[in-house]
Amino acid sequence: MPDGLLSSLTQDEVLDLLAYLASGGRVGTDARTALSEATRL
Repeated sequence: MPDGLLSSLTQDEVLDLLAYLASGGRVGTDARTALSEATRL
């Protein structure tokens, strides 16, 4: 990730990014669902 990219994102955008990564690329996955599934692993 380029330097400073994360600091330019809003909190919602960071959560969306984390949800996307945690979902394995499944677009439209709810952020809370994806993150809670990822933490169960």
